[in-house]
Amino acid sequence: LDRMRDFLQYNGFRDIQKLHDRGHGKAHPTLDNILRSLQWLVRGTRPGDHLVFYFCGYGGRMLDRADPKRPTLDHYIIPLDHQTSGPLSDDVMYDVLVQPLAAGARLTVVLDSRTGAAGL
Repeated sequence: LDRMRDFLQYNGFRDIQKLHDRGHGKAHPTLDNILRSLQWLVRGTRPGDHLVFYFCGYGGRMLDRADPKRPTLDHYIIPLDHQTSGPLSDDVMYDVLVQPLAAGARLTVVLDSRTGAAGL
C-alpha cells in the first residue's frame, strides 16, 4: 500500500485515503468504511478528473442467481468484517464507483486480489 501511495503521489495525486487491516476507526477496511471511501472518491467529480481505486486483498466468485435462465458469476472483494457484513460485489462497486462519475472523468481500478474480483 505504501508503494502504491508513493507512486500515486509521484504522479500528482494528492488527496489519498488509505484503509488497511492495521488501521483503526475509519481507516479499518470494513464494508461500511470501504463503501464510504468509494463514495468519497467519486463525490463531486468533474470532466477531466482522474481517479484511482486500488484494492489489495482477497476476493472471490459466486453464482449470480438474479437470472436463473442465464447463470453468471458475481465477483466480489472481501472486507475485513465479511463474516458479519458479507462480501462487496462487483455490481455494488459498479453502482457506487462508476454510475456517479461525471461524463469525461476517468477511473482506474486495480484489483490485486488473490481470487476473483475480476472487475467492474
